[in-house]
Amino acid sequence: MKLFARHTDLSDDVGYRFSNQGWAGWPLMADQYADWLANASGELLVIGWDFETFGEHHRQDSGIFEFMAALPAEVQKRGLSFATPSEALVKYAAESCDLPLPAFASTWAGNGGLEFFLGNGAQQAVFQLMVQAYQKACLTGDAALIDLALRLAQSDNLHMLQWYGRSGDDANVSAYFTPDEWWSLGPDGIVWQMQQVYKNFIAALDAYLDKDELSQVEPIPFLPVRRKQALPVVAD
Repeated sequence: MKLFARHTDLSDDVGYRFSNQGWAGWPLMADQYADWLANASGELLVIGWDFETFGEHHRQDSGIFEFMAALPAEVQKRGLSFATPSEALVKYAAESCDLPLPAFASTWAGNGGLEFFLGNGAQQAVFQLMVQAYQKACLTGDAALIDLALRLAQSDNLHMLQWYGRSGDDANVSAYFTPDEWWSLGPDGIVWQMQQVYKNFIAALDAYLDKDELSQVEPIPFLPVRRKQALPVVAD
């Protein structure tokens, strides 16, 4: 299987940092970025951006559209060219190499391992509740309840807590995706409210189980959160 590995730093310079006025590279101009591309090592450079980079991560008034309009000419001035994945595969397949990956590769974020989702106590606590919610829903045999438990088990619900007790680029990305209206609760309040969603769901499942089935369910553990957590600083 052939894989293209994106250049994390150069991708995220545009994907996430472009409109961050606290970033040392702000404001990023097309000519400067083209210089960075030209000076990168290797024969093939893969840049990966989400569609929401343009207009959602970075609004029109950030200059992102003017940046993109100017970028192709600046890239070509430096002797670089563009290629589709199929074209790149034909041209560079013979030069491919092994790519070491974490044992449990799971995400584009951070170093790609599970610690992005389970690296702090808040994430680990919610994950325990995810597992218990799913297992208890399975005991009911109700397809709708199992589907709801699976929705509650989505990795985004752990992603949105990666910032807890942390700082740096990964924490800022996580905080960016955490809904704005949540921040009024404060860090500990966000974690507490998220835990309550799972605990309420788990408790509500009792009505769908008989006594023998309930005896198979372990009690919900006490899952404390640390106090006085600072809010991450996230630039618009």
